[in-house]
Amino acid sequence: MDRNQPQGAEHNRHGSRDASGYPKLAKLMGDSPETAIFRRFRQLNMLHLLRLQAELHSMEDELHEVIQEDQQSDDVDRKDYSRNFFLLKRCAEQGKDFEQYELLQRIGEKLNEYNAAISAAGAVEGLATPEKRPLEFLRLWIKGAGGGEIFPLGTESTIWETKSRAEYVSLAPAASNDRISLLVRGVLLDIYHFFAESFKKAKKRLRKTALPPTASEPRIREYDDEKLQAISDGITAAIASLLPTLMILVLYFVKRMLVRIGLVIVFTTIFSVVMSFYPGAKKGEVFAAVAAFAAVEVVFIGTTG
Repeated sequence: MDRNQPQGAEHNRHGSRDASGYPKLAKLMGDSPETAIFRRFRQLNMLHLLRLQAELHSMEDELHEVIQEDQQSDDVDRKDYSRNFFLLKRCAEQGKDFEQYELLQRIGEKLNEYNAAISAAGAVEGLATPEKRPLEFLRLWIKGAGGGEIFPLGTESTIWETKSRAEYVSLAPAASNDRISLLVRGVLLDIYHFFAESFKKAKKRLRKTALPPTASEPRIREYDDEKLQAISDGITAAIASLLPTLMILVLYFVKRMLVRIGLVIVFTTIFSVVMSFYPGAKKGEVFAAVAAFAAVEVVFIGTTG
């Protein structure tokens, strides 16, 4: 699906006569997962972790003091608390001495809270940052949600207005985020819709039919993600086959060795730049591919020189 631009939509399956406000937004996010974008709340997460960490640190110091007091006590049982947890628990249950045992229990509860919080914060940090276009669409949709109703209300109205995209997480990011895929889902689709809409308008003018009124609410264009990915893969395959063959064709018509060497440098640089379009490629793989490409060029120069 392409949820990037509200203009020129074919239809809108997210409008609801009954739902409004957050229920309507929930329907949008459920039907169009790429719009499921939420705040990361980095600063609040860090503040929460810092608070728990400070409390645990204080409790740790308190525990050390209690342990030291028990070890220096004249009571035989208290001296053995550090070596016998069963004795520590039994004395606490009997009401004889429960300070260290209760403190350990409170530390355990606080540790569980701290570990859960730090694991959750790490999981949130691992979630993908949304692409620019779906986030922009969501902002436009919210501004026009419900045909002009004020939503969200109060301080909630600025939830999706934070400038930094890194402050947001996407629950359903695009499968491929390489530059070719982004180009297909973005600029190329915009170009396609510009010509498609222009053609439809021209066709309706020729038929002398009235154009339907433009809805005030942003609409969503729907596409098969597999087809978009197939187009992206096709462009990638075309580039992969064109670069070596184009290089050979150019070098064939160039006779001066110095110019050939310069062209080898140019083509190798272009190839390495194209490889950088794919974030999944490891550095070692990029170096190997560039070296193989350069080797093909050198062999061709050597055999045709």
